[in-house]
Amino acid sequence: MANGRVVKERNDAFIGYREERDIGKGAERAPERIVLTTATGTIKLRLFHDQAPSICAVVRALAQSGGTNLNFYRHEHVPQNWGQTTGFFGPPYALLQGTLGESVETMMGDENKVPIRQGDVALIPDTRDFFIATAEHPEWGNAHAVWAEVTGDGLSTVKALPFEPSFTRFDGTYTTTWLNNSIPFQISLGSE
Repeated sequence: MANGRVVKERNDAFIGYREERDIGKGAERAPERIVLTTATGTIKLRLFHDQAPSICAVVRALAQSGGTNLNFYRHEHVPQNWGQTTGFFGPPYALLQGTLGESVETMMGDENKVPIRQGDVALIPDTRDFFIATAEHPEWGNAHAVWAEVTGDGLSTVKALPFEPSFTRFDGTYTTTWLNNSIPFQISLGSE
C-alpha cells in the first residue's frame, strides 16, 4: 500500500500469493480491458470501474460503439533529471494526450482523484480529453481523475509513438509541445 492506491498484479503467479497497490476506495475491478489500436501497436488499459464508475461507463460505451475522431495530439518526452532533487517536472511533461472524440460528452472528472503514476490514464477535468502518464506526476497532486492503467507492454507502444514533427505553445505560464499531425486510434473492448 502506498499513497492511498491499490492495484492487483501477479496474483495468479503462486497459490495464495496476493500483491496490491492501493488506488483508493474499493480496490476490486472487473477484468475487462479497453484496447486502443494505433498504426504503431496496441495499448491495453485496465479500467478502474470501482474507483471511477461514471468515466469507465462512458469509455466502455465508446469502446462498444467504436467512436469517431479519436486521436492523440500531444506527446512529450520524459526529460532528463525528471523529479530528481531539484523537483524538476518539465517541460517537456512526460505524457501522451488524446481525445475521446465528439461522440462523448464533456466529463467533470471528479472521481478517483489520486496522485498520477507512470502508466495511469487520467481525464483532463471538464473535457473529453485524457492523458497517459509516461512518468510519475507528484507535482499535480490529486488534480486528475484516474480511470485506468496501461497494462502489459502498452507503455512500449506509447513510447514508440512519434514525438515529431511538433510545435510549442506558450500560454503565459507553461510551454507545451503539440504534434503537427495527430495520431488516430481505434477503441474496442478487450479481455484479460
